[in-house]
Amino acid sequence: MRAASRCPLIAALAVAGWTIASAQQAARPQSHPDLEAMRDAGKLSEPTARVAALEQVEAKFPDSLYLVDVYAQEIAALQAMTPVDLAAVDAAVAKARTVHTPRTPHEVLNLLAMTLMKSPTTLARAEALSHEAIAVLNDSQRATPSDRYAGTLSLYELYLGRIFLEEHRDADATAAFERSLDASPLQGSAALALANLAEQAGDFAEMYRRLSWTAITGRLQPSDRSRLEMAYAKTHPDAKPGDVDYDLDRLFRESFKNPVTPERYTPGPSRTDRVVLAEIFSGAGCVPCLSADLSFEAMLDRYTRSEFVVLFDHIHAPTPDPLSNRSVQARAGFYGVNAAPTIFIDGVKVEGEGAREETPKTFPILDRAVGAELNTASGASIQLRAGRTGAIVSADVDVAGWRSDAADLRLQVALVETLVRYSGENGQRFHPMVTRAFAGDRFNGFALDASRDATTAHATFDLGALAADTLTYYADYAADMKARTGLVVSFREEKQAIDPANVAIVAFVQNVKTHAVLQTAWAAPAVR
Repeated sequence: MRAASRCPLIAALAVAGWTIASAQQAARPQSHPDLEAMRDAGKLSEPTARVAALEQVEAKFPDSLYLVDVYAQEIAALQAMTPVDLAAVDAAVAKARTVHTPRTPHEVLNLLAMTLMKSPTTLARAEALSHEAIAVLNDSQRATPSDRYAGTLSLYELYLGRIFLEEHRDADATAAFERSLDASPLQGSAALALANLAEQAGDFAEMYRRLSWTAITGRLQPSDRSRLEMAYAKTHPDAKPGDVDYDLDRLFRESFKNPVTPERYTPGPSRTDRVVLAEIFSGAGCVPCLSADLSFEAMLDRYTRSEFVVLFDHIHAPTPDPLSNRSVQARAGFYGVNAAPTIFIDGVKVEGEGAREETPKTFPILDRAVGAELNTASGASIQLRAGRTGAIVSADVDVAGWRSDAADLRLQVALVETLVRYSGENGQRFHPMVTRAFAGDRFNGFALDASRDATTAHATFDLGALAADTLTYYADYAADMKARTGLVVSFREEKQAIDPANVAIVAFVQNVKTHAVLQTAWAAPAVR
């Protein structure tokens, strides 16, 4: 698997929407004189003074890897002058195309096009460079397309479409946005742009079609939700509350079927009483998590809960994830997790990642690991009883027969919500087995009593209190990010509420030193 594609635990750059240039700058030591000089020049508000300062940077640091950014800034400063010195702009473009840079040629062309599109005077130049960037990208990928090709092409077509909009060429813009979506169906910005064009034309059916696609691919911003509702109401006079979400559910299920349809598991002669536990640290914005997410989703159909249980522990990878909480963050700390997807099967780390279309490759890898564990003797016995009275969920757990040092063992009890609807940035709308809370002090379960041959534990989960704490957690997370990185982050939706009719309890015994899981149990709470 390609470890480089994994989503970091807190990807501040992705959260902030930084440019490629900003990311490269952040990766380098901040004390480099060429970078500092470029930044100082960029702070000058007067365009002529800024151009002069940038020219000094060029002269002083002729071998800087940042020269392409210097020239881009110089172009921006020239655009701020009246009149725009087009000869100077062309000279800066020519120099930017020849300097040594870690960027590929098509990335340089796209950067220049994005800079040039910010002024009406240079729109024609922006369009020409945007076309060239797409041509160079296609030519470079013709023999062996890279994993990033489709996403990059989609972005470049998106930018070209925005240039066409600035040129008031709506038909050409529409075609570019369509090509952007063809390259990457998850390109919600292109769908949103098409929705805007449809609204301008008074075509509310088309507006709803585009906004609904933006929504199910996880790109609809909260500010656009009212427009989605309005477009639906315009085309559905008998609309009732909740109809939009039901229609989005339908569209998602029709458009994004799981690539894997597994056969039901048939136990063999070596099958033991073990219930296998998979724990996946994933994120609703994590595209490389999708093949593992969907693999485990398929396994929930392949196996019963007396054979296989999975916990989806949501972390902020790479964007703020409203399905995360303090319990999950503590669990990530226990394992030392710093990226998603990170997968453990009965406490043993297993590799598996990729985009949605790679699910058929990932599924057999993970399924073999689960199948092997099903034939392995369990290391303890667990009796689990769960009940619910209103919003209070309780669990009583009896553990016995453990086969290793009790001093190293803990009983973990987790509350899961069996299905949550949330369209994250990776386009996945339905999230199964979402971990909502772990019991015990510091969310660390219960110690086994080494002086006895059995342990009993009781755990209670107050769903209302958990929801309130999650809201506080959102605020604490945002404040921590601001204090540590200076970034202002927010959650696109708040998903703190837990459906009391849609919860279950998972209990398992784990060795805290080796991480090995000895046995697992699952129970849906009986309503009292």
